[in-house]
Amino acid sequence: RADLERIGSPQQKALLWLANKDETGTDFEDPLFRQRYALVVLYYATSGQTSWLKAYFDVSKNQLTGTISSTIGNLEGLSHFNAGENQLTGSVPESIYNLRRLKMLDLGDNKITGTISENLRNLQFLELFNIRTNHFNGSMPEGVVLMPDLNNKLVGSIPSSFGKLTVLRRFFLDDNELTGTIPTELSDMLKLTIFTAENNNLIGSIPSELARLEMLDTLLLSGNNFEGSIPDELCARGRGPIDMLRIDSTVKCGCCSMP
Repeated sequence: RADLERIGSPQQKALLWLANKDETGTDFEDPLFRQRYALVVLYYATSGQTSWLKAYFDVSKNQLTGTISSTIGNLEGLSHFNAGENQLTGSVPESIYNLRRLKMLDLGDNKITGTISENLRNLQFLELFNIRTNHFNGSMPEGVVLMPDLNNKLVGSIPSSFGKLTVLRRFFLDDNELTGTIPTELSDMLKLTIFTAENNNLIGSIPSELARLEMLDTLLLSGNNFEGSIPDELCARGRGPIDMLRIDSTVKCGCCSMP
C-alpha cells in the first residue's frame, strides 16, 4: 500500500495508467486485471526499458480467459509472445502490432475472433505467427506477408506477397476456405521446410517453380481440386525428392511418399 501512495512509484504509475488509459477497465476482482497490473508495474519499474524482455513472455497452457489487454503494446522490446492453448476470446488488440521486434507471436488454440489486421505488416522480424484453431474470418489482406500458421475460416486466394517471406521456415494454411492457385512467388521463400495447404478449395496445377525450394521436405496439398501432375522438377531436385509429399489421387505423382 505504501508503494501505491508514493508519488511516482511504479505501482502508482501502473494503477493510474490502468484507470485512465486501459480500455478493458479496472475490475479489481478480475484475475486478469491483476495480471495486467503486474505487467505494467514491471514496465514502469524498468523505467520503460525493455532489455528484460529478451526472454520469452510465455503464458501458454494456463487456462486464461478474457481478452488480450491493449497494454501488451507498451512492451516495445518484446521479441517472443506465447499465449497459445488458453481460452482467450475477443479480437487481437491493434496495439500488438506496435511490437516491431517480435520474432514469435503464438495465439494458437484459443477462441479469438475477428479479422487479420493489415497492420500485421509492421512486424518485419516475425519468424513464427501461429493463430491456428481460433475463429478468425474474412480474407487475407494482400499487403500482409507474415501469416505462416493459419487454420481458421479464411477465404480468398493466397496472396503472392507471401513470396517476400525470407526467414519463414514453416507455412500452414490447412482447413480454411482458400480458392485460386498456388502463386509461383512462393518459390522465393527459400528457407521454407514445410508447406501445407490441405482441405481448401485450391485449383490449377502445382507450380514447377517450387523445385527452387531446396530446403522443403514436407509438402501436403490433399483435399483440394488440383489437376495435372506433380512437376518432374520437384521429383528431381538437386538434394533429392521431397521427404513427405501428399496430394489427391486425381493428380499424377511419380515421387509421392504418402498416399
